[in-house]
Amino acid sequence: MKTKLTSIIIRTKNEEKWLPRCLSMIYTQTHKDFEVILVDNESTDNTVKIAKSWNIDKIVSISNYSPGRALNLGINNAKGENLVFLSAHCVPVNEFWLKNLIHTLDTNNNVFAVYGRQIPLPESSRENSRDLLSVFRTESRIQTTDNFFHNANSAIKRSAWKEIPFDEDIKSLEDQLWAKEQLKVGENSHNIFYNAEAIVYHHDGLHYHESEDRTSRVVKSLRELNLTDLDILPQFSKYRIKDWFSIAIFDDNSNLSNLDVCAENYRKFLSNFNAIIKSRSILVSSKSFLEKVSVNLDSSLLDSVTLIERTNYKHEIDANLDLLEVIKNVVGNIPDIFQTYPEAIFFYNPQYEPTITEYIINLLEIFSSGDYDLVLLGNKIKGLTWVMQPNGKYVPSEISLEPHKERSFVLETFLGAGSVMLPSALIRSNILESQKVQIIQVPAHIYRNKG
Repeated sequence: MKTKLTSIIIRTKNEEKWLPRCLSMIYTQTHKDFEVILVDNESTDNTVKIAKSWNIDKIVSISNYSPGRALNLGINNAKGENLVFLSAHCVPVNEFWLKNLIHTLDTNNNVFAVYGRQIPLPESSRENSRDLLSVFRTESRIQTTDNFFHNANSAIKRSAWKEIPFDEDIKSLEDQLWAKEQLKVGENSHNIFYNAEAIVYHHDGLHYHESEDRTSRVVKSLRELNLTDLDILPQFSKYRIKDWFSIAIFDDNSNLSNLDVCAENYRKFLSNFNAIIKSRSILVSSKSFLEKVSVNLDSSLLDSVTLIERTNYKHEIDANLDLLEVIKNVVGNIPDIFQTYPEAIFFYNPQYEPTITEYIINLLEIFSSGDYDLVLLGNKIKGLTWVMQPNGKYVPSEISLEPHKERSFVLETFLGAGSVMLPSALIRSNILESQKVQIIQVPAHIYRNKG
């Protein structure tokens, strides 16, 4: 049977973090006969730039936004007979999502609309997990009178939309109001189908909440009843983000005797990193270290890295700048140098021994799978820790000696041994103050500064 063209309509508003993950899974679908239409609500971040880098079929803008108006605008710019709606922060679980979602539209004349299952991510809040697992269950069903319908992950026939377009005046639940009116059209021969096999991860969940202990208990029970292993990293994390950059910054003022060791560290790191993910790399350092690295790298590795001398840098990097300010300077100039915007930054300092492949993969996949600004390596410190003040005095991190199991743990982190950063979070604030940080614990002896 010849398939009908499917139009996938994605609504966006500042979705630079989730749009690449969503698109990466759309373009891995086994069903290939589709176009992608982006309806963007005046995003002020890099959403539109990212969409253009994926060469999607059409991007349209909307200023006077309502959910129904955005959907109608997308449909008016679409060619397909099957119309799929997907929120940018909803990511298909696997490559069969689209095939499963539209199958019933193509094979059942009595079904005018299909919506799929939505599940939480491993790091989703208890409230969002509770709601998603409660509403979107594991059994598919036909709805003849129930007008529940959810446009974050759905598909409809264009013929149904022509009869009843979406209401452009209401601000929410446009999908359920539309479904209610549609169900009146054909009595028992005009149905909605819920397909539990067409699954997406929904980062934002269904509601905003306050929460706490009771929510935790409910989510625990729902997870136990659920048939999907929700703790496995999502498949989209393995496809990686499209535009990765690795940045290495090396200050050799106090390491002149170790240039050879650090150059070899960088060669090994670059070789490891390039074997895992296609990326572009930047090394910022002194002329002497850059020359040392140039000699140390073979031609294929040298071609993948841009060498920048600190004194000749477009915005000269002061030797006394905070390391994060140095990285921020470099990231801010990437669009001018490469004519693209980085979606993720992998930072490495050649004074550390090269990050082993296992930890590079862990860093990349965990960052790609969740809502994180920073993912880095660290080690739990046991015992009482003290911080030396500028005046030379010491201040303890704790002022009591509670039983070990009740104490909060201190983590020593190794930023330069390998860390992944969200560029927008790095640029807009001090990324170390973010609440969206994940630390992968590693043995302490592996990552000491040895350069």
